[in-house]
Amino acid sequence: MTDVRESAGSYRGVIDLGSNSVRLVIYREDAHGFPWEVEDVKRSLRLIDRLRDDGTFAPEAVETVRAALRDFLGRAELFGLGPEALVGVATQVFREARDGPDVLASLSRETGISFRLLSGEEEAFLGACGATTFLPFARGVVVDVGGGSTEITAFCGGSFRGISIPWGAVDATRALSSDPPTREAVAALRLRISREIAAELARHPEIREALSENGGSARESDDACKEKVGTFLEDWRSPVLIGIGGTVRSVARVLQAHAEYPLPLLHGFSFRRQELERLAKHVLTRPLEARRRIRGLSSDRAEIIPGGALVLLTVWEVLGAERLVVGERGLREGVLLASRCSAAEAGSASRMRLFEASARRLRSFYPEGEGPGEARARAAAAILDALEEAGYECLSTEERRLILWAARLRDVGRGIDPRAFAPHTFYLLLYGLLYGLTHRERVFLAATASFSTRKAARKALKPYAPLLPRNVRRRVVALGTLLRLAEIFGEGGGNVQAEVLPRGRKGAALVVSGMFRTPWLLRAQALEWTKKLGEALGVDLELELGEGGGGSP
Repeated sequence: MTDVRESAGSYRGVIDLGSNSVRLVIYREDAHGFPWEVEDVKRSLRLIDRLRDDGTFAPEAVETVRAALRDFLGRAELFGLGPEALVGVATQVFREARDGPDVLASLSRETGISFRLLSGEEEAFLGACGATTFLPFARGVVVDVGGGSTEITAFCGGSFRGISIPWGAVDATRALSSDPPTREAVAALRLRISREIAAELARHPEIREALSENGGSARESDDACKEKVGTFLEDWRSPVLIGIGGTVRSVARVLQAHAEYPLPLLHGFSFRRQELERLAKHVLTRPLEARRRIRGLSSDRAEIIPGGALVLLTVWEVLGAERLVVGERGLREGVLLASRCSAAEAGSASRMRLFEASARRLRSFYPEGEGPGEARARAAAAILDALEEAGYECLSTEERRLILWAARLRDVGRGIDPRAFAPHTFYLLLYGLLYGLTHRERVFLAATASFSTRKAARKALKPYAPLLPRNVRRRVVALGTLLRLAEIFGEGGGNVQAEVLPRGRKGAALVVSGMFRTPWLLRAQALEWTKKLGEALGVDLELELGEGGGGSP
């Protein structure tokens, strides 16, 4: 097995002892202290089912935890992390067990790992802290359906207020008694959980209020632009319900498999309550063997999905939200980022700052492209300014920043193949660690940055048609063509000034000047791509090189 400890000081590890599973996650921190996951090791121990009648852990249950921790220590050592460098947390099953604190103390003595038993409120805060750091919403509610408890946390900027209820996927499934459960058992448990949640929320009205439509905007927008040319961004301004944890991820995988969703990414995937209602009805009326045949559902999750889906649906109904957005980051990331969330930095981070942090990291995989990318972005900005001033293009501030990042990221695929790089750029931007974007925006970014021809773009986007409305696909062509033109001027340094002037009744001229050099061999390409840009914008556009441009090689 490979030893990866060359930069040991930048790695950190978190061990999470949960009711359903125990997990080690190792992160590498960037220069700003932002954690990026590099290793995830999970053991499904189902500890919540291994408490004895007297409320204590069965000895064999504790031994399975010891064995898992020995494995975790060996894995952490590959990253240069000893037990003193690992942060351990324990949740509901250790709160519930009479000997939970004693078992944790014993595990700490034996392994050298310091474990902290989280209260329900602490677990709620840390889960929401991690979730909201990696998603761009300013306000809403985070729901984490675990194995033995469910945390519900309101967030607004850097302010968090959470509760924990002692119902999770494992114990809710157990409470249903039979497999499949009777209608009466389902109705009774649903009512019981609903009443407990409602009672807690009555003591914390701010949680339900966090999902009301009254409040600030999470992103900038330009309504005039939206009315004129439409937008390729989705509206992230409304308060939202964020779902984290194994139950939410399992539900999302099943829904994606059923719909043959074209982008198999969980983070940022959203679905509506009606979809969960149909799935819950399905899993609550099927025995275990039938559930194991459900596409997208793992065998171990098939055992506890009835209770998990029921708890999630009940919480959702009580809160009254219409859609849920999946977050793949939560408690473990929150453990590392707690100080930032407390200082209101993570919860109120703008979505573009979040996106740009991950975009810079992705670009670092091909550092040779940074200079050309910046030159391309400068040229693209000049052309965009000219088109907007002449009324041929209209971008919100956020859209513009995304397009300029498409210019910077065009080269990332060259790290795989310097010549035929475009398909690799498309793939890396689709599946790389990029945060702060919806799935539609991610596909748009990938297609625009890797744009080569209209025909190639249509072929690449065909599988993703459900995510991109026709007007958005048209904008891929227009803005992708603009970036191809900017690439040509970028080769001359990108320090250009541009202006669009009317020419005749239906034509216009793109006048480009400044201190740059466009080799004569590229001049023909510049003329060609200017014409294609005009076609995409619906105008007869020609190129004129002003003073200082178009020099010979």
